[in-house]
Amino acid sequence: YIMDTDGYNLVNLTNSPGKDFRGNFSPDGSSITFTSFRDENFEIYMVDIDETKLVNVSNRSDNTDYSSSFQPWPLE
Repeated sequence: YIMDTDGYNLVNLTNSPGKDFRGNFSPDGSSITFTSFRDENFEIYMVDIDETKLVNVSNRSDNTDYSSSFQPWPLE
């Protein structure tokens, strides 16, 4: 979920029966990466704030996809 700082405008971004947690905003605030256990193993997903695109960015089967973060580009 995301919401305004005053607690209003609550929006569910994932609508999944699986467990979604460890969300991180992108530097420009347009998307969030998060860990999910919706496919019987941990995966990293990214969702646009406007809810138009959800992508599995890790897609591995070994349960090592547990945490994500954004890095500045180019790396310094």
